[in-house]
Amino acid sequence: MNGRICRITLLLVLFACAIPSLWAQDETTQSREGGLTELQREMPKFFADRLRAELDLTDEQMEQIMPKRGETTRRLRSASTATSTAPCPFGSGPRGELAESRPVDPRQQLGRLGEFAAGETLERAGMRILERRCRNRAGEIDLIAEDGEILVFVEVKTRAGNGYGRPAEAVTRTKQQRMGRVALIYLSRKKWLERRCRFDVVEVFARESRVERVNHIRDAFRL
Repeated sequence: MNGRICRITLLLVLFACAIPSLWAQDETTQSREGGLTELQREMPKFFADRLRAELDLTDEQMEQIMPKRGETTRRLRSASTATSTAPCPFGSGPRGELAESRPVDPRQQLGRLGEFAAGETLERAGMRILERRCRNRAGEIDLIAEDGEILVFVEVKTRAGNGYGRPAEAVTRTKQQRMGRVALIYLSRKKWLERRCRFDVVEVFARESRVERVNHIRDAFRL
């Protein structure tokens, strides 16, 4: 008895797998792809005959089991349409972006604006940007640039007003020491420990998503 149940179960699975190979494609798809192979055409009939023999089914019962040509395609298309119109809580796209976009932090927008303006200012001054947002286990440095033979580690501070003092005042001694540790790891990895270096600060003053003024402070501090 168990052997017969196993055979029927296996036939049902194989039959279900064989049906789409014949009916999930419409006539246009078949003609475009050159049609199905003879084996693909015979597979559903073979498994259907075996299933009929195992279950002792009549022709009427088999017609109820066998979906009509095009029915599978219509079901697939309906399911595809329903899926595409329904909201996806996990997002879509190659990187899994959320379906409902998250609100952008204004401080992050301001920081990006400042870093972009600082990079342009340094390049206009003849410096070459090597790294943006260089990060390692010690922390992060906004920009790393070359000023001739000198390697420059740059901290960018952007403010939308002077209510909290000048932007450069936010580069505290603790922040300076952290930048020094990040710089040391960077130099060690690049095998540039013998290069001349300096630390700059770029102040960016902005208002209503517009940069009003950029102040480049060379050799802002020493460790």
